[in-house]
Amino acid sequence: MLTDLSDSTGRSILHELNDKELKLVTDHIDDLITTDHSIVEKDRWTIWKAVK
Repeated sequence: MLTDLSDSTGRSILHELNDKELKLVTDHIDDLITTDHSIVEKDRWTIWKAVK
């Protein structure tokens, strides 16, 4: 997961961060992650398209 975050893969707003900012975010997340629970990735995006 941290590799995906640092590579800014997928539908991510992380592409707005520079390398230093991205490193700070991934380091912070790494500090918060424990091995006690599984991580479930969920995308909460919804796209609406109207056709007339």
